[in-house]
Amino acid sequence: AASRKNLGNKQVLALEVDYSLQPTKWWELTGNVNGGVMQFISEVNEAKSEFTKFNWWVEFNNNFYLNKKKTLTAEVSGYYYSPRQRDVVYWDEMSTLMLGLRYAMLNKNLVVSLYAEDIFAKSYWLQTHKLNNTVEYSYDGHPVRIAVSYKFGNKNIKARQVKNVEEIQRANQQ
Repeated sequence: AASRKNLGNKQVLALEVDYSLQPTKWWELTGNVNGGVMQFISEVNEAKSEFTKFNWWVEFNNNFYLNKKKTLTAEVSGYYYSPRQRDVVYWDEMSTLMLGLRYAMLNKNLVVSLYAEDIFAKSYWLQTHKLNNTVEYSYDGHPVRIAVSYKFGNKNIKARQVKNVEEIQRANQQ
C-alpha cells in the first residue's frame, strides 16, 4: 500500500528589497532585488541528503516616456536568477531582456504595444533532480508580441464612499 510522507524539511532565510524610482520626468524604474539561503534536508529510504544553496535574483522594469503627453513609451525590462536550489531540485541560472514600445491614443483608451521578448534566448529553465540526477529542460520563448487594448467605461464616475456602520451609530449617540 502506498503511503504519504514528506520528502524533507526546508528552511529559508531571505531578504527582498523593492524599489520604485523616477530619475527624471521621462524615466521610471521599478523592480526588486532578492537574496537568500535555502537549506533542505531529506531522508528518503533512510538515506539522508542535505542541500544548502545561496541564491539571488534581480527584476527590473524601465519606462521611458518619449513625448510630453506620455503617450509614446519605450520599455526595457528583464530579470536574472542565479543558480538556485529548491527542495531537491537544482535550477541553472536564467535571465531575460525584453524591449517594448507602446502608443496610447483616443485619450489613452486605445493602447497598441509591440514587444520583443527574451531577445538573447536565455529564459529557458534547466532543472536537475538531486536525488536521482534526472534533468529537465524547457524553453517557452515568445520572441515578438503585438497587443492592442481598449478601456471601456465612463471615467467620470466617482467611487462611492463606504461608511462604517459602527462609526455612524457611535457618532449619532453623541
